[in-house]
Amino acid sequence: MSSLRMERAIFAETMVQLAQGEYPQIQEVENLIPDVEIPITLIPKGVLYENALAHSEILQICLFDSEEGGDRVNQVPFDIDIDKEINARMSSRVDRIRYVFSFISLPVYEGIAVRFQRVQVLNDHAKPAILLEIHAQEQGSYPSTLQDLRPGREVLNATDPFTGLPYVYEQLGRSDFKLYSVGPNRIDEKGLIKHDYDDGDWVWRPDLPEDFDYKAYRER
Repeated sequence: MSSLRMERAIFAETMVQLAQGEYPQIQEVENLIPDVEIPITLIPKGVLYENALAHSEILQICLFDSEEGGDRVNQVPFDIDIDKEINARMSSRVDRIRYVFSFISLPVYEGIAVRFQRVQVLNDHAKPAILLEIHAQEQGSYPSTLQDLRPGREVLNATDPFTGLPYVYEQLGRSDFKLYSVGPNRIDEKGLIKHDYDDGDWVWRPDLPEDFDYKAYRER
């Protein structure tokens, strides 16, 4: 969350610099491409400040406000809909031109947030995965359910943030298993592994099957 707040601060600082006539980044682009001139001086200062404000407010609503009314500290929300806020505030063509800097930059945050969510889910999977490996070494196979783990080795009561239900576990023979979240599309695809984070499920497996289809894995 700190890095996301830093990104928001950098955007606001950039808008202020542009409004004050300081734009080294744009000058660098113009130096690299001599035939390109970016008419930043023609943009009213008020528009730049409005972009900074709109950008900050939308991120506050979508990322930083907690359900309790305070600020989120260390967990990215799993119900982000930045596009909805953008469309609500910038519905007309004039608005999208006026808020062009915010309109271009805001969608990037959803991709960033998804990567943070991915890390959180993998962290949730790590403890049961370790306990499952210990069980397999001691018993010769993975258990049929997580509840079959020996007493005293309770799995964290983490739930899939996309459904509010327990993560799905399935034993696959004696030497394999899959533990997964349904992922951002909220569709249980039976542990389907896809390259794109928005497709398939988010799966933890000890090994990929020998017939794993890498071509299908990369196709949307």
